[in-house]
Amino acid sequence: MGEMFLNDVSFPKMLIFDQTQFEEANFYDCIFDGPVVLTRCGVRRNASFLDCEFRGLAKFDLGDFNDTYVRSRFLDHAIFWGMCLKGHTTFSRSRVEGVLEIVACAVEGSLDLDLAVGPAGQVTMKEVGRQFVERVGGQTYEELVKKPNWNVLDGSARVYFGPMHLDRVELRDCDVSEYRFRNAVGIESLAVYDVTWPRRGVAYRVGDELDLAEPGKKSNARPTPGEVERICRAFRKNFEDKRDRVGAHGWYVAEMEVGRRYAPKLSLTRLARTFYKATAEYGFSAIRPAVILVIAAAAALALLSVDATSMCVVSVESPSVCAGWETTMRVVLLAIFLQGPPPEALLGGLIAEVIWITLRVSGAAMLIAIAVAFRNQVAR
Repeated sequence: MGEMFLNDVSFPKMLIFDQTQFEEANFYDCIFDGPVVLTRCGVRRNASFLDCEFRGLAKFDLGDFNDTYVRSRFLDHAIFWGMCLKGHTTFSRSRVEGVLEIVACAVEGSLDLDLAVGPAGQVTMKEVGRQFVERVGGQTYEELVKKPNWNVLDGSARVYFGPMHLDRVELRDCDVSEYRFRNAVGIESLAVYDVTWPRRGVAYRVGDELDLAEPGKKSNARPTPGEVERICRAFRKNFEDKRDRVGAHGWYVAEMEVGRRYAPKLSLTRLARTFYKATAEYGFSAIRPAVILVIAAAAALALLSVDATSMCVVSVESPSVCAGWETTMRVVLLAIFLQGPPPEALLGGLIAEVIWITLRVSGAAMLIAIAVAFRNQVAR
């Protein structure tokens, strides 16, 4: 077939296209009361379903579509299975009252969902990738659904959710490296099962963060660092609610890293998070603060042992003479644990008091960091 344009048409019974090739296929203001089945169909240019209503089953399987525009209502069950979506595919302003499944599909272009899901609706994306490595041949649909892994996909599809609510959306067995969640609502309730996330060390990454690092991209096409932090924070809550402490840890580090990397230079946020990472690995390393505490104690011991009464620890009985090594060590150890000098010792002068106060502050901070790290490790 060549080009097909249907406007304001009702289909009371089943509509089937099997192994049909279209130059264009456009449906406007159409109502499908019965099932709609497009099997092994191809659309060379545009496929459009605008302001249509699918009241029964809508099944699109094993087809090859180029640019696809869907702005319709799905009242029953709609499934896209084994499809190759080559251009830009959008469901923007569609509404799902039943079930929408996108399963074992290759999105070689981009997929823009941004649809509304009704109170009883559900959207599932399963085994969606960038391209087919291996694709089914001439099997019937009934045979194929028994072996869903016959479609082998590689890479991550580029998917944009837009400002849609994700509390009734499910992702399964997908590589989500190129998924964009900016402006999405309800990430905390998104159902995620066996997906592949990109990582930097222990930190997860979202595709939105990749856009921050593309200087050539227009500013209106990039999220703000604050928005990416919000996404990471929402996923942290998502994993915490599922009691996945290890996953939540990865999202916490991701949130902190985004704020550190993309904050203005010399800003308080960047300086504070850089210090927090260097000293405690964002609260998950007990070794770093312990080593810093030992170094701080050794430095304080060396400074307070200098033979100058303005810097050293002195004896109560002889204020003009620096105390011995053992007394100075006791002062240092007590300072670390927020205790005052022993009764027989005094701080010789202003410099000694500054060293002592600095050691107490450092000791308190490092002890808290050690306690937090142990708590986080035990909680995992």
